[in-house]
Amino acid sequence: MVKTEKRLGKPQEEEPEKADGRGAATREMILAAAREVFSRHPYHAASIRMIAAQGSFYHGLIRYHFPSKAAIFEAVVEEICSELLKQNREWLMEAAGLSPDQALSLYLDRFIAYHRSRPETFRIVVKNLSQEDGEEIPGYHHLRDLLSGSRADFTRLFAGLFTESSLTCFLESFNTLIIHYL
Repeated sequence: MVKTEKRLGKPQEEEPEKADGRGAATREMILAAAREVFSRHPYHAASIRMIAAQGSFYHGLIRYHFPSKAAIFEAVVEEICSELLKQNREWLMEAAGLSPDQALSLYLDRFIAYHRSRPETFRIVVKNLSQEDGEEIPGYHHLRDLLSGSRADFTRLFAGLFTESSLTCFLESFNTLIIHYL
């Protein structure tokens, strides 16, 4: 038996690790296809078959890695919202020591560059925030948390420059412009 293991190569306990690596790559492939589909269609209009077609794989492969469309969407939304909130904090920290005009200019430059490099991120956010039945969308709380987290970051960093009402007006106007721009 030892000779068989030597001839076959790696010991048996290493095989699951290899399978996990392939599983993680497959999962990422599915999520990449899902991001594309969800960037073109809101949650309720998208389907697992659309994701499979986008990724050029059988929909059964998706079912092996994700129990439902809801689970896929939740994973996508959680990932993009987490990344966007992280980036937003970095942009705000860069802008914190600048004059208001310079800060806004830098922030907008970073925001637009991010959008150009990852347009699907904002499309997914916009397509699903604008749904009437948003609370029924899996992972919708991540979208709400993104907006409230961004607001809290703005408030924390620019508290001395804006009154609460002017900050609210700015953020609502900014979000409205972004939604229409995207």
